[in-house]
Amino acid sequence: MEDTRLTRAQMEYPHILGAYEAVHRAAEEEGLGVIGSAREIYFGHHTGPDPNEPICDVAVPVR
Repeated sequence: MEDTRLTRAQMEYPHILGAYEAVHRAAEEEGLGVIGSAREIYFGHHTGPDPNEPICDVAVPVR
């Protein structure tokens, strides 16, 4: 699975769209076939409102 880690600030629309584009582009550049829909995988507990805190991966399943 290809993924892109995002901070709170990067999760804001429309910034998050770049993560979806990046993960699909990385899979394509590596010659991997995308076999499902992209998804957001959120980390367990968040410690606070820090905009630089990583909170999510955008991932796409590949062959």
